[in-house]
Amino acid sequence: MNKTLWLFIVCFIAPVLVAVMALKYSWLEPAQTNYGHFLDNEKVISNWPSDQHTKWSLVTVNKQDCNQACLSKNQLIKNVFDVLGKHNLYVGAYAIEQQTGSVQLTDLVSTERALHELDQQPLTMEVDAIYLVDHRGLVVLEYPVTYQMQNDNEMKRGLIKDLKKLLNYSRSRA
Repeated sequence: MNKTLWLFIVCFIAPVLVAVMALKYSWLEPAQTNYGHFLDNEKVISNWPSDQHTKWSLVTVNKQDCNQACLSKNQLIKNVFDVLGKHNLYVGAYAIEQQTGSVQLTDLVSTERALHELDQQPLTMEVDAIYLVDHRGLVVLEYPVTYQMQNDNEMKRGLIKDLKKLLNYSRSRA
């Protein structure tokens, strides 16, 4: 075979070999596509309110007596909601409060105090976290809250990026 044919074969095989070696020996860092943590077990909040405009919801779990940390977390959700701008038409912001004998969903951004009764269900969600829930009540991502301004600001930026990405994707698929 002539020299041109060998050069042609090497030009096609060399990139494939380099790519296989890079994958096998982990030369490249894995790409990060989201800033939240996917949940290990599937969690669905039963009797989730159906609103045709709300595609995603920010949800937090509060104790019966809301202390300073609880109020700070609620304010964090309201800030994220406000920063979304035009996208906040498709996002809800809620707090789940487990009262004696019932589970209530409180709208955090509504001007009137909107309450919605959820089915009595065991909530295995962390109190120090913000959850991203889809329109059917499926809990998708978890964002831990540390109550330290620097860490929470980074978490908030990641949450906003994830939400905008999900909203753009859901609009293109609608």
